[in-house]
Amino acid sequence: MSGYLLWWTKLPSLVRYTIGVLSAFCAVLALFLFFMSKLKDMRDEAFAQGQTQVREQASAAVIENVETSHEIRRQFDLEAARGSSDAIYANCVRSARTPENCQRFLPRGSEDPDRAVPGQGR
Repeated sequence: MSGYLLWWTKLPSLVRYTIGVLSAFCAVLALFLFFMSKLKDMRDEAFAQGQTQVREQASAAVIENVETSHEIRRQFDLEAARGSSDAIYANCVRSARTPENCQRFLPRGSEDPDRAVPGQGR
């Protein structure tokens, strides 16, 4: 150990100063890179958690919309079974390419197939 110290003390002061500055610079650079990698990991983790929350919210909205559409579909099916609704006929005319295909949804007893549909400009 004393040989190492003896060797170090025999170096010119400019060389010792340069080695010391380079060592300090390397230590600071290593610490900077270490903390930057930790910061990047924390940022990536927060981003992933944010994505998860957005997906959960979107999934909840989709599930709610699907349940609503199923309920509306059940109401249409019940009304179609009774044959007493203009809503089914109106929905068919809005979405069909050929409104003539919607004749089967006309309420029973309706004799005017050319009547105006609510929401349509006929």
